[in-house]
Amino acid sequence: HHDLAMNPRHPHVQGTSQGPDIFFQCVEAGNSFYDNLADLFEAKSKLVEQKTGVRYALYAYYGHPEAEYVIVVMGSGAVTCSETAKYLQEKGEKV
Repeated sequence: HHDLAMNPRHPHVQGTSQGPDIFFQCVEAGNSFYDNLADLFEAKSKLVEQKTGVRYALYAYYGHPEAEYVIVVMGSGAVTCSETAKYLQEKGEKV
């Protein structure tokens, strides 16, 4: 009978039904955990910068101050785009 007992280390859910209205209420209730995430990231990234000299930010701009073309990208593609912008600037493009 111990194998069938409720245990937080072995959770089990059976026979539930949740409509979309309740699901989205639960999702919205969880948003409060993410509300201060940007401020927390900025504060922690400043600590990293002080210790290592490496700067991390939520967003960054690379390119000409009067750019005629702009690419908005996130993730590893940002490195390729910044290198491409640098190359095109050397060729006289405003990117």
